[in-house]
Amino acid sequence: RWALSKLNTLIKRVDGYLENYNITDSAREIQDFCDVLSNWYVRRGRDRYWGSNMTEDKAAAYTTLYHILVTLSKLVAPYVPFMAEMMYRNLVPQFSKDAPVSVHLCDYPVCDESAVDFALEKGMADVLDVVVLGRAARNAGAVKNRQPLSEMVVFSERELNIGDELKSVALDELNVKK
Repeated sequence: RWALSKLNTLIKRVDGYLENYNITDSAREIQDFCDVLSNWYVRRGRDRYWGSNMTEDKAAAYTTLYHILVTLSKLVAPYVPFMAEMMYRNLVPQFSKDAPVSVHLCDYPVCDESAVDFALEKGMADVLDVVVLGRAARNAGAVKNRQPLSEMVVFSERELNIGDELKSVALDELNVKK
């Protein structure tokens, strides 16, 4: 849900920037999304992608990532046309025979407002902040991430939107029990 929300927010922002001929900020949004996608979403989902059996969860993970990559190829086509074409051709024609032969013949992505969940995006951004600071604290204390910790305390001057589901992501990422 978070990745699809983030993707649709990206589409809306990029489209808004392009309407105002703001190429630089739109490209930065895409770069930031790709960084979070590869260094957070895909890495956090490794367990879902691996395994010998095709479970429902594994199929959902593959389908979500496939949708994100195809949409991303369409979104970046004006910026990096050859790279977008390569992504699209490696992903789409073998699975959809009636799809356009080129990414440049596809409609530009449109934001699906129903998929956007700002609270979830804000919560995950808070989790990312906590994880970055937690890793920094572990490094400062020379405590490896492999070593489990019994408890972590987070102090913040601003309110964090981390519910129980997202809290478990932070605990797992930092190898903390409580």
